[in-house]
Parts: sequence; structure tokens; C-alpha cells
Amino acid sequence: LDVAPYYPGGWGLLGAVQYFNGRIDDAVDSLEFALATEPESPSVLLTMAHCLYTKNNYKAALEYFHKYNAADPSDPDYLNMANCYYRLGDTDLAIEYLDKIVIDMTKQPINDDEFYHIFNIAETYYFCNFPQKSIQILEYLLQGSPENTDVLMFYGTCKLAVGDLETASVFFSQMLYLVDDYWQNLLSVATAFASYGPFEIAIDIVNSVLKYVSVHNHESDRLESAYAIMALAQFNSCNHQEFLKYLKLACNLTPQLVQQLF
Repeated sequence: LDVAPYYPGGWGLLGAVQYFNGRIDDAVDSLEFALATEPESPSVLLTMAHCLYTKNNYKAALEYFHKYNAADPSDPDYLNMANCYYRLGDTDLAIEYLDKIVIDMTKQPINDDEFYHIFNIAETYYFCNFPQKSIQILEYLLQGSPENTDVLMFYGTCKLAVGDLETASVFFSQMLYLVDDYWQNLLSVATAFASYGPFEIAIDIVNSVLKYVSVHNHESDRLESAYAIMALAQFNSCNHQEFLKYLKLACNLTPQLVQQLF
């Protein structure tokens, strides 16, 4: 380009290479040169939009996403536009653009790129406070990938958000057997249930954890907290005999945690 600065497509290609190598500022400079000679190039406009998005300049990124969509309406980037609007605080427009995305939920299997693109759509719906729409998309993904840990974990989170606590606890418990040391995360979830209810779900989760770690011979100081959490859940459930049983264990193992919880 030093020799032939007006070589067709040269600056746009250079900008794309710089973008994919993480040289965002250099890419923006190159793309500005490209746009001076190719102001309606879809690839240049889209790459510039992605660069600005990466720089958290969402307002400017939207400008280029709109220009890209006008230049090539056959393949609009509605997901990133929705994310821009969400990050700018305009949830209504974010949802409007998410709703424009058509997902063929009859198509199975799907490749990894499609899978995580669709997963990102579900995430954005959740961030925009529409977890029910996220659940519909995640259920589609689970049809083809029933043991995908990202989807299972997020599905449980969405079920919590819509108040389906029993289903959430089932999915969180499934994670025990799919992710090493996930039981530690589950104890955090159980603590919330033990404190605020439903208390029986906290009891189910702690029982699942204790069963899992006994079978797999896990040893950890963190596991000792399970007894204090169980004691709290049993106390709030008015199961006094079980409460005293676990409280005695907890006082011996984690007296400071007992003081915090009670």
C-alpha cells in the first residue's frame, strides 16, 4: 500500500487483518482510508462497526451497523445492534432488533458458530430482562446438545429469574456431574435458598452435593460449609430435629459461618 495506496480493497483488507489480530486502533485508521475511496463497501462498514464496538463506542458503532445494513440488507447484524442499544440503555430498541432475528428452531444439528450465535441471542434477551424468551431459545439448543454446560448453567439461571425454582435446582444439580468442583457454586445457590426460600430446595441441593462428594471422595474446607447451610434451611423449615443434628456438625466444623448465618 505504500507503493500503491489506492489499490482496490487494499486498505479494507489491511483493516480486517489488523482487527482480527487485535490491533483495533490501527484497524480504524486503515478502515478510514478504505472508506474514503469505498464509502459503501459492506465489508469495510461492518469491520469498522465491529472495531468501534470493541472500543465500547456503541453510538458510533451503531452508525456503521446501520450503514452496513443499508449497503447489504441481505445479512443484517441485528444481534450486535441489539447489544449496542442495550449498552446505551435503550432496552426497547434492543428487544426490537432481537425480535428481528429469525431462528429456525427446526434445524438440527447446528455448527459451533451457529450454536454460540444463538446462545448469545439468548444471553442478550436475558440482559434485557426477557428471560422467558431466553428459555425458549435455550430449550432449542438443549435438544441438540443436552449436556452443554454453558447452556445448562444459563438455563438454570433463567429458570430462577422466572421463578421456576424447582426446575432451576434440577439443572444446577445436573451440573455436579458435568463440571469439576461445581458443587462449590451450588453451595452458594443453596445459601440463598436457605436464607430466603424455598427452603426445601436448599435442602435438596445440599443433599445432592453431599451425595456427590461422598461418592467422588472430594475433600475441601469449603465442603464443611454445607452443614451450616443445611442447618439454616432446616431451621427455617421448622424441622427442629434435623436442624439440631446439622447445627451440631456445623458448630464443630465452621463456628464462624454459623455465627454469620444465624
